[in-house]
Amino acid sequence: MAYRRVLFTGLFLGVFLGGWAWAQGQVHKVSINDKRPWFTPNNLRVNVGDTVEWSNVSAGWHRMADVGGAFLSKTLAPGETFRFTFTKPGVYDVRCLTHPVYMRMKVFVGVDDATWQKEQYRIPTPTKVPPPNAKGEPGDEVWVCAQFSDTVQVIDPASNRVRQAIRVEGDPHNIWPSEDGKYMYVTSWHRDYVTVIDAQAKRVVRSLKVGPNCAHVMYDPNDPNVVFATIQGADYIVKFDREAGKVLKTYKMPREAPHGFWFTPKGKGHYVLVPHTVPAGGVTIVNLDTDKVALVETGVLSVAVGITPDGKKAYVANALSGTVSVVDIPNAKKIKDIQVGPGVIQLPVDPTGKYVVAAVGGTGEAVVIDTAKDEVIKRIPSGQSPHGVAYSHNGKYAWVTNEFDDHVTRITMGTWETVKIPLLRAPYTGGNGITSLTARFMISPPAPKVAGIP
Repeated sequence: MAYRRVLFTGLFLGVFLGGWAWAQGQVHKVSINDKRPWFTPNNLRVNVGDTVEWSNVSAGWHRMADVGGAFLSKTLAPGETFRFTFTKPGVYDVRCLTHPVYMRMKVFVGVDDATWQKEQYRIPTPTKVPPPNAKGEPGDEVWVCAQFSDTVQVIDPASNRVRQAIRVEGDPHNIWPSEDGKYMYVTSWHRDYVTVIDAQAKRVVRSLKVGPNCAHVMYDPNDPNVVFATIQGADYIVKFDREAGKVLKTYKMPREAPHGFWFTPKGKGHYVLVPHTVPAGGVTIVNLDTDKVALVETGVLSVAVGITPDGKKAYVANALSGTVSVVDIPNAKKIKDIQVGPGVIQLPVDPTGKYVVAAVGGTGEAVVIDTAKDEVIKRIPSGQSPHGVAYSHNGKYAWVTNEFDDHVTRITMGTWETVKIPLLRAPYTGGNGITSLTARFMISPPAPKVAGIP
């Protein structure tokens, strides 16, 4: 009897535990990397009930998310992992929410062979363009974060040629000049520091440690001795001394993942507007004189902000909504949404205040908005996944980076003619953040009257 009881118990446990193990499915491992292809593998086929484990083997901070909302991880520090069990069949568009444009993969759950073959994610191949014959004007030196090659490249606007490439580690993402034009501040999106470049000597002079996943950077136009940066890996913005890099103050945000912020111009209020690259989106308006904070709901995955020269109106890019939200800054409320297309990223207002050029990654276009009517008036082909936008100090030109192409598109404002300026390939460059040496006059007017004044 005892033998039969033991046998029955063993059979019961074997069936129960075996069934439990089967129900759990297999565990599939994915590595998160700092370099292309960013996920290994970047297409994964699993069964319903299987689990995927993402391991952050990179030196940066990453946050896993399904675009459809099935899951959202915490921010993963180097060495950390995240697991999710897929209980429903389908094709899941998975991104690093910290770097959603290029850190992308697909998980295929319980799909047929035809779906698996047809819908795999393939990283775009950059197109090569010849050097242009068109000339430009001296003075507005253009600086480009060619992040996939770990370089910052300097374009001579008179010849439309890259003049120099400066090595900056950790995926240089965003760039902004100092108020006096002597330095360039560069964020490394997969690191925790800001790199300072001597703008005249074209060399790195120091690195300032400010926090994980340092995304965007800009000095305070009302106090140009301090610089602000969004720390996307820790959900705050930081103010630090421009020389020593000493952190002076942190501003905790009411929502996660602060990204492409912008200041109201000097003398036009003292606000900084900070968008949030999470599914809830939104933009936080911080009054830097009172520390009062207001969160304005805008759209899904709010990425970047542009502000009119009078400091009254902001434009917020909602990447997954495909919209630009127009926001009344003093009253902290949304006025309207403008449909521009999926993957809209940077969208600064031009120095004249007449136009917004929005880089729309999903359509490959630079979309022009008339700020008087808040309507789209022009769609200009640019390249694969347009990302960053900068202007000349007089508003004559706009420059647009293309994240999966190795060129910058120069647009002549008003006529909308374009010129493609090739970047130095290494062998895969990718353009992200972009600025001009005179971009500082957008937040610290007045701009010089004569081209060529630094």
